[in-house]
Amino acid sequence: MATKDDAAEKLRRDETRLLEKLKEMVIKESELTEKTFLEEQENKRYSNWFRTKYESTEQDKIMFEEIRNWFEKARSILDARLIRAQRRDLICEIVLYDDPRITARVQTSMDNQLDIIKAEPLSNMDRTELLFGQTHSLLSGMQYISDIYRITGGFKFNAPCRVSIQLKMKYNEKISDLKAVVRDSGTWTEIPATLENGHAVFELRSMDCVYVVTVPKTTKAEVTENGYEYSSDADDRVCFRIPANAVNKPTTISIKVMPPDGEVMKKVQQSRDKYDILAMSHCLCVEYKDSDKFKKKVTITLPLIQPPNTRDYETLLLTLGEDSVSKVRTAIRAGDRDTVSSEMHSPKMQLYVLAKKTSNVKLLHDEVLLNLGLARYYKVLSFRDSKDLRALLIECTPMEKVQQVINKRKKEGYVLERNGGQSNPLLLRQEQRLRMDLTENIEKDISIPQVAYFITVLFGAEDIKAFFPYKIKGTVGGSHFGNLTISSDNFKRRTLCSMHFDPMFLTGK
Repeated sequence: MATKDDAAEKLRRDETRLLEKLKEMVIKESELTEKTFLEEQENKRYSNWFRTKYESTEQDKIMFEEIRNWFEKARSILDARLIRAQRRDLICEIVLYDDPRITARVQTSMDNQLDIIKAEPLSNMDRTELLFGQTHSLLSGMQYISDIYRITGGFKFNAPCRVSIQLKMKYNEKISDLKAVVRDSGTWTEIPATLENGHAVFELRSMDCVYVVTVPKTTKAEVTENGYEYSSDADDRVCFRIPANAVNKPTTISIKVMPPDGEVMKKVQQSRDKYDILAMSHCLCVEYKDSDKFKKKVTITLPLIQPPNTRDYETLLLTLGEDSVSKVRTAIRAGDRDTVSSEMHSPKMQLYVLAKKTSNVKLLHDEVLLNLGLARYYKVLSFRDSKDLRALLIECTPMEKVQQVINKRKKEGYVLERNGGQSNPLLLRQEQRLRMDLTENIEKDISIPQVAYFITVLFGAEDIKAFFPYKIKGTVGGSHFGNLTISSDNFKRRTLCSMHFDPMFLTGK
């Protein structure tokens, strides 16, 4: 006759057997098949029988509770739905870190059974509305933005989910930080991401919208009694120097260098002094604790990113607070009229160098006007006849109408359309003047036949419209063929518009 000790021993053997069987089933997640699901169902039926037969003492209940918890973990893995999105540039997978023995990655072969979540890239219209409608400051200084994905089907797990989004640009980790911007229940948050095989990789538990950005790199440094000197990798002319014995105790500071954005330019332009901007420097942002004051003056050096094409301007050093724009009166030029230095005790703010025009600067008729925005995507249109250029750019300013004309001219064979893809961003403000300069030819970018036809650019964002004035008379600097570059005075020179010149047409002969 079996004793109570025999029953307890059998209970322990059965428990061990069940645990080993369950561990084996979970660890071999790469072999999850229909057979595995059947085994799990069989185990659940066996557990009910096991509970009925052996659940008699308090110790037995505790043992069984541990077994039941293992089953619940297994079911949470086997019942999880999507974990891999359909789009090739966005991949998700569950990873359970609470127990290294239970790490489940659902295989591609299971997609047809588990896929109820989809990652859909937003349309251009939704994308623009989303970006410019955001109230958070996560986009400050943004350099690159990926496709924006809306997640459907619900996405909330008790364990972190590993997300991988393909980057369609070269990422320079020396000057940029990689971030994922995630919306969950209407709230936007910023998550650090790492670069793995051309993908931005990060972890989260839930989301309904996500995209990846690169932002100016934040440098954190500890300032000791020996002082500290910072030089930006983005522009080595930007310098921030703290002299020795400037702090009583080691102090941590945070520094980053950002390009001027539209909000900053608007604030400067609308300030009390109403500056008319010709060019700007990067923004130097310095942060530290309010209690950590510098005993000695720190030195700041900032150059203009791109000097104006005219010499009729003056440079100023500005500090920007939340609601104010102030001129630093102790600023001096550091041997270069386009570089300004200053010494101050409390540089905890945003600092810019501004070039404003003097009263005798006159606008040129060949300057280009654009609306406020970030120009990122563009199309190159080549016109075989100057009349097509004139008709398209003078008659058709709304983006929709332009596209209609493009489609019609393409059918007629007069216009060739080429997608320029992702361009470097050009920062613009309302009615900002952009000067057009001639540079080298563009054979490396596009093959140009030796005929007279024109190339211009339309920007992809719906809120940006470009107006290229028609110039009847002019010269081409002695060159019959060349590349027309639109360059912004307040940002690095970027090629956004190219033209193959017909010297007869440009000179009006």
